[in-house]
Amino acid sequence: MLDQLETAVSMGSALQSSQAQRMDALGSDLEILPKGDEWNRIEKYIRTSKAGNHQGSNVWKFKVKNIFKLRIPDERKRYETGGKKVGNVIEVFHGSASSNILSISKNGLIIPPVNAAHVCGRMFGNGVYGAINSTKSLNYSLGYWGGRGTQYNNAFLFVMDMAMGTPQNVTSSKYNGADKGYDSVWAKKGQSLYNDELITYNLNQVTIKYLVEMGQ
Repeated sequence: MLDQLETAVSMGSALQSSQAQRMDALGSDLEILPKGDEWNRIEKYIRTSKAGNHQGSNVWKFKVKNIFKLRIPDERKRYETGGKKVGNVIEVFHGSASSNILSISKNGLIIPPVNAAHVCGRMFGNGVYGAINSTKSLNYSLGYWGGRGTQYNNAFLFVMDMAMGTPQNVTSSKYNGADKGYDSVWAKKGQSLYNDELITYNLNQVTIKYLVEMGQ
């Protein structure tokens, strides 16, 4: 909540300014991705990675409306100079409520404690959670698991690179995170999950590449 308020205050005075001044206040590089090979690749990844168990649900109807290239300078630098070297980079989705999008786009992701307001689950400890199924993350964007829901017909997905390094493969909850010697957790669907979840515990191992607007 404080992160959101801080972002709102810092951006507030720039809202009536020019587009360039608003972008300066954001502090991140954000530009629309024109339709072409990369736009088509991302759209296809989102469309074809929908989880079968979500078919027929509201989330299944959402389609890509716009894709924005996003570069958060400090976050990208941490990743390029540190976390990326862990290796085994996987492109994943991350969903969050629309009220969080501005703060994340300006400051990057955070790892809130498990008892923070509106934190859903955390079956695998305090970390950054990603998914290889777009509808899995989109359900978080729509507030499905938090019991909040949304009144809007659009939502947002982040597409990010996650350096998994040596992942610990698990099939049930692991509230303390990865064991010593592992760089991440790959929670496989089956015993406790309907869909895979990928978790890293170091923010340096993640960088956001795209912000995708989804709509019905």
